[in-house]
Amino acid sequence: MTTTKQLYVFFLENKKWLLHPSTTTDQYYLLLECYLMYDFAKTNLPVRLFETIPIMDELEVDMYVKRYMRSYGIENVRGGNFINEYLPSTVISSIESEINKDYYEIPTLIETICRKYESIQHWRLADVKQWRTWRREYEFMDQPNNIKDVMKLEKYYLKRDWTLYEEKKHMFQSLTYCSPDINLDLIDFTQEIEWFKMQIIPESTELTEIWSNKEDALRYTVLLQLFEFLKQKFLLIHDELPHYERECFIHTPVLIFDTFIYHRYDTNKMEKERKVALEVFYIFEYMFNCVMNRIEDYRFSLKQYPQDYENQVKYTIEYIDYTYFSDTM
Repeated sequence: MTTTKQLYVFFLENKKWLLHPSTTTDQYYLLLECYLMYDFAKTNLPVRLFETIPIMDELEVDMYVKRYMRSYGIENVRGGNFINEYLPSTVISSIESEINKDYYEIPTLIETICRKYESIQHWRLADVKQWRTWRREYEFMDQPNNIKDVMKLEKYYLKRDWTLYEEKKHMFQSLTYCSPDINLDLIDFTQEIEWFKMQIIPESTELTEIWSNKEDALRYTVLLQLFEFLKQKFLLIHDELPHYERECFIHTPVLIFDTFIYHRYDTNKMEKERKVALEVFYIFEYMFNCVMNRIEDYRFSLKQYPQDYENQVKYTIEYIDYTYFSDTM
């Protein structure tokens, strides 16, 4: 008596796929089997069960594995006799020779058309007719319902990635934005902050009485603007300002800082004020570093996206909607 098995198709992290035959129907044990049997599933953890295919013969597994490889790329699919995370080049060449290479023309042709025209709505009639022919051939080579399900999933992940991109972009712009009447660039203030620290910690311990000059007064005025700016930006990435028992000095730093710019007295009589001023200064320095680090994180993250990422996502979603979820094409 032949035992019917099920071929379970799992969608993994990093847009990978795993095809696993099993007689069990318990999803917990299925996930456990995948994790124990395949290094590929340890590197790319299963996200969800995508499809269940009844099979009568183990030989069918490789057929479905190659079908998925044809759709998503050999490096992105494992199962059957192809379970090693890294396949030898000879095996890859053998698989490629079996896969209908015409299948790969479709995404390339779509990309070509999208680059020629700003919107699918602007395709010429000749492009639409040609695409209808490609689409019929494409769906003949695979199951149309499966393709539609894949497109729904692809659209979901595109929108999720787009939302994440928009959040990063919005936060980066919010952290770096200044109102037109305040000309501040945080990167330029590293030296200014160090200069101000030296006003609180003088190089000499001699008894002195020093009045500020106009240049120092101007630098100090701009720094006060920066400190207010920092408090606003810090609250974009944290729920509240750093805790300090003398909270009034955080909200109104001139109460303590003015002493060290406009009129500095004999250093022996200022130790108490200096201690408080340094505590307040280090809080602002901490906020400065937090904001700068977050800006650099967002800057680096945004640079990882392709230059035309926004158009790519827009056109791809438009293509999916226009092709698979409307009757126009």
